[in-house]
This record gives sequence, structure tokens and C-alpha cells, in this order.
Amino acid sequence: MKTHPVAGLTKVIGLEKLKKNYKTAESKRALADAFDLFLCDASVIEMMPKLLGTTFYEKKLKRPIPVRMRNLGDPAKNLQKAINGTTLRVPSGPCVGIKVGNCSMSEEHLVANAAAVITFASKYLSSNPVQTISVQVTDSPALPVWRRAAPPGELLDLKKHFSDAGSSSASDTGTGNASETEGSVHGSELPSDAGETFSTRASEMDSEVSELETTSEVETSDADALPEHIPLLKGLKGKRKKRLAAEAAQGETKAPETAMPPPKKAKKTK
Repeated sequence: MKTHPVAGLTKVIGLEKLKKNYKTAESKRALADAFDLFLCDASVIEMMPKLLGTTFYEKKLKRPIPVRMRNLGDPAKNLQKAINGTTLRVPSGPCVGIKVGNCSMSEEHLVANAAAVITFASKYLSSNPVQTISVQVTDSPALPVWRRAAPPGELLDLKKHFSDAGSSSASDTGTGNASETEGSVHGSELPSDAGETFSTRASEMDSEVSELETTSEVETSDADALPEHIPLLKGLKGKRKKRLAAEAAQGETKAPETAMPPPKKAKKTK
């Protein structure tokens, strides 16, 4: 910077000095109030939000402007361009704010700046055309100066549009006009791919389950009916019968024990 000075550039702060001397919020506020514009090397711009914090990025709104300075013989040209220009930051909302000047400028100068900014911004936002252009001073309401003409036809009623969209989506899913009684009557007779109804198929399933239950009871009641090639299962059946018989005999020999209530404590007389 000593070799290539730039008019208006009065102070340069290194990264290490910024970390060391401007740690507290008070020192950051003093730094933000000391200068009107802040520039930053583009190679370290991603570190600035953490170092400068909300004082620069939310409260004072003095975010540093990135400037490409590396691998350049004379960075004064890029620095001067950033000082003489303005910034366009695309926010997450639908409105874009761009500074075009200050109140100390003449009317002709402000109009020329605004025309240049609008021309560039409209080309940059060509995929999403501009709907309204307003002029606003710091801490004042925005005054519209241009508005895109309304398209032909009636205006869209948003309430009716959303209600129609909700009703159409409900009818597509089949839950719009169906009641609980209709679902209970017709839901049990849904046809299957084979041409059968759900009710008849369910009755067949119930009969099959009952048949399986009865056959299983008959087979389990008699261990001799098991085939000869399953000796392990026969042995388990025999052991189970012996265990049940032993428990029954043990229950007959033992008399039921009656639990006596605990004796009551005698009340002391005064």
C-alpha cells in the first residue's frame, strides 16, 4: 500500500492485529464508528463474520467488501473500484436493498447513481423480474417510485385459491367426502385381484384357523399319534406329562398353608 497508495484509504489492519486488539464488543463498536467503509482481502473474507461478529454484520451493518488483491502488481485499481462502487447483497427474502448515495449529494448526482444501479440490478435479476422500485432514507418508510403493470385479467383471490387447492388435494386422496359409516359398510367388501371380496376371504381365513386349532388340540392331546421318526418330540411330550402328574400329586399331599395376620400391638394407657 505504500508503493501504490489509494485516495481515501487511511488505515490498514492485519489479521493478527485484528484478533489481538479488537476482541471485546466495545472495541468492535469503536472500530465500526471510526470509519465509513471497510474493505477486506478476498482470501480472508470468510473469517470476518467470526472476528467482527454481530457488531459489523447485524447492528452497524458495515460488512467489509471483499477485494481481490493477491497476484496483482497494482491492487489500487480494484480498491478504487470498490470505494467508488456500491454493494448488492442478495438476501433470503424478496426485497433487495442497494445504496445509491447520501443526502449531501445533489439531486442530479443521486438520479444518475440510481439509474446506473437500477440498470445493473434489473439485468442481474432477469430470471426473477423486478416488481416494485422504492426510494428509502435511513430509518424512514420506503416510497414507491415505479411499479410493474398488473397482468390482464382479474386479480387472484388467495383465500379462494388455497381453499380450492385444499379441497382438490383431499378429493385426490379419497378423504374429502367419505364418511365413517360409508367406510365401515363398503370397506369390508373391497374386491381383490382374484375377484373375491374381502369379507368372504376373511371368513375363509377364520374357518381355516379354527380347523388348524382343532387339529392341533387333537395332536397335542395324544403323544402316541406322533410319527415314529420324531423321537425327540415324543420324549418332550412324555416329560411334560410326568411333570404335570408330579405337580398334581405334590399339590394333593401338601395342605394349604393359611397365613396368620400379625398380632396387633396393645395400646398403651396413659
